[in-house]
Amino acid sequence: MTTYSLSNAASADVLGIAKFSLKRWGEKKAKEYVDGLKRVFAGVAERPQDGKVVALRPKLRRVQYRSHYVFYRIRTQVWR
Repeated sequence: MTTYSLSNAASADVLGIAKFSLKRWGEKKAKEYVDGLKRVFAGVAERPQDGKVVALRPKLRRVQYRSHYVFYRIRTQVWR
């Protein structure tokens, strides 16, 4: 099973998206949106090569989820 980790900044972004969505569209839609983002993260972990290469930063890739972009780098191993 492939895993992913979010940077502190990315985690803060997801929290901000959740708070905005909750305020704007309510609990059900906010949960659906954040759950969708999490599915995108899992999909990127499983198939990272599917993302588009960012032209000015070739080691960076991106995928779009509705009105947001997820930017990431491919790492083969993470040591902790």
